[in-house]
Amino acid sequence: MSQDGADPVRDSCSLTGHSGLVIGDILYILGGRMIYNWEIGWGGYGQNPYLRVLDLTSTVRMQDVGDRIEVVKSNIQPFNWDGEILPDTRSPMFWLDTAVNKAYLALGAYMNIKNTSFISGREWNPGKPGKLWTADVTERNILTNWTESDLKINGRDGSLVGTAASWFDEESRMGYAFGGAYIESSEFAEPVNQLLTFNARTGTWKNESTPYSQTASGWMHGIKLEGRTVLLAGMGVTNGQQGSVDLVRIYDTNSTQWYTQRTNGTPPDNRFWSGCSILVASQDKSSYQIIIFGGANNDKTFGDVWALSIPSFTWMKLSGDIDSNVAAAPRYSPSCNLVKKHIMVVFGGNRVIGGSTYNYPQCDKDGKLAFFFDLNLLEWASVVSEEEPEEYRVPEMIYKSIGGK
Repeated sequence: MSQDGADPVRDSCSLTGHSGLVIGDILYILGGRMIYNWEIGWGGYGQNPYLRVLDLTSTVRMQDVGDRIEVVKSNIQPFNWDGEILPDTRSPMFWLDTAVNKAYLALGAYMNIKNTSFISGREWNPGKPGKLWTADVTERNILTNWTESDLKINGRDGSLVGTAASWFDEESRMGYAFGGAYIESSEFAEPVNQLLTFNARTGTWKNESTPYSQTASGWMHGIKLEGRTVLLAGMGVTNGQQGSVDLVRIYDTNSTQWYTQRTNGTPPDNRFWSGCSILVASQDKSSYQIIIFGGANNDKTFGDVWALSIPSFTWMKLSGDIDSNVAAAPRYSPSCNLVKKHIMVVFGGNRVIGGSTYNYPQCDKDGKLAFFFDLNLLEWASVVSEEEPEEYRVPEMIYKSIGGK
């Protein structure tokens, strides 16, 4: 252990409750709670007041991931990210608004971590109510020039709440966040009843009640259906029901009505600690797939990959590989993002193999926090190529069942 604090790369073990954003071929990771390498004496939970940047514009090999993740600690060019001022919260909203080349960072659960030895005792921002951070996106897809503004909901400062179930519609410039938690330690407890909406055109936020109390550990995505935007939400703990995977909650943004839909096919095991998910569409837009990775329940942590096809609402298992040397392995509370049209990047998470899911994780050492799943080949990949990416292809097992390529 060093008196200068934990090194965010060399001493890394696991990162959970962070948010990811892809701009071009660059993945940005911020927020969340760090466990530094407990095997060398870094006990307890630590802060993560850094901006982590994985540039995939050139070829990245699995074994080089730790060297390719840039960690921005202070206010330096070109990123201008200042970890003493910008917030480190759990599961913040992190959205891209391509219409005006802006990115938004909002809310997230308060990080109640008193021990600052991990960051050498320096100042940090565990989150402040009623604040929105906005960054410019440059032509090179760099986030820079972060500015702070007020975030008011019904005339009051917006409360710090974090949720994995958030989505931004770049076409309508509307952001949505469903459920959540107010404190960073309650990813799967103390559910919140709310649907936050953000109108980026006007800068206004609203908070609507829903039929559901929902924890921070579910997922939400949006699709276009007959000219209107429909939100699809699942998993987490909803109205006290833990981790059910056979029911999807649907919100019609036009009618502002909620509905429920039973799923078909053999579903994954129930899980209420966060996995992560992305949304992909068939090339003819006749179907969508929500891709789910990981998660946990009280007894088991998962490393499988599943697809929930829309509009048939049919589950299919894409991969059960948890043992190969390039697989992400069982873990919960990572982030998932789509890059190169058909690659899912799994970043961070607690890697717990065997025993209680409450155990300390096995460490992803030396900053090797990213893993790549090829949605066309349905396997974990050792390389992400700089070559022009292929379009996403609906897996044969899916289109033979539901159609759409």
